[in-house]
Amino acid sequence: MIYTFGGSGAKWHWATWSDWLHMYAGPVTNWAAPGYCSQNIYWALTEKRKQITKDDHVMIIWSPTTETVNWYDEDWIMEEDCWGFFPKENGKLWFTKDDPWLGMYKLHPKHKTSLTQLIVESLTAILHSQWLLDRIGCKYTMMMSLVPWVDSRPTHGRKYVTNWDKKIRFDPKEFLAAKQIIKLDPIRDIIEQIDWTRFEGVPSDPFDIENWYGICEYEFRNERHWEYFPLKHVTDNHPNSLTYHDFTLEHLLKVDPLQGKYREAARAIAKQSVNIPIPALTPDEFVATPDLPIKFNIEQWLDTNGYNSVK
Repeated sequence: MIYTFGGSGAKWHWATWSDWLHMYAGPVTNWAAPGYCSQNIYWALTEKRKQITKDDHVMIIWSPTTETVNWYDEDWIMEEDCWGFFPKENGKLWFTKDDPWLGMYKLHPKHKTSLTQLIVESLTAILHSQWLLDRIGCKYTMMMSLVPWVDSRPTHGRKYVTNWDKKIRFDPKEFLAAKQIIKLDPIRDIIEQIDWTRFEGVPSDPFDIENWYGICEYEFRNERHWEYFPLKHVTDNHPNSLTYHDFTLEHLLKVDPLQGKYREAARAIAKQSVNIPIPALTPDEFVATPDLPIKFNIEQWLDTNGYNSVK
């Protein structure tokens, strides 16, 4: 079995790389959920680890350095008087069992973290996940949605505003700052411990950070960007289905994406998705488990639209 983990880069309102992987090399069980940061992904992996065997293949797409999580209890929430920050009034957070408000949730914006902290937490989540997967003994592959050096933290003000999806160009200052960060001995040590051969999009020298890329960078650096950009959603900056299709074949399956059986289907999905409404996350989705149902049923779409979904 192939198990996929990630945030919205693996489970969204149109077919992602996880869906195309299912069609070309499945079956795939998708344990991603929109809104997951890298720490969420690590905890989702720990939650599901007992279902993974040494014969399985785990594939993880790491989220941008947007936010982190914190473990909460009712005493702290009462002391800080920040009930309105949480998604529901019934006290359900990630991993909550019998005691309301005891569990994990996003870090409160009052305690906004530095980009340095988010980079360190992302790298640490990767290292800890590799240790866990090495202990299981299974095959695993990792990739990025967006390279971690980019400051994609949201803006917290009168209105919550995401910024990762506005990064069309990267500020050279961010890379200069990242180069200073990775000179710090503890961070350099983490980078040296990570097995980067398990990654797609990281050069042989992981300290060559300007040549890292995630699926977002693949989309706008690719020689086929002229195909991808007219098919982007009018407001949502997630890669479109054709981009996900080509990335899957080229980088995960190592075949020519132009020869893909479902490439024209991917283009059609992208065209249909350009103007679809993107609903806000529901309260339940804010604390979704890895078992959150898929948002886009690829096999159903292929069959309904005249494409044979039989592999």
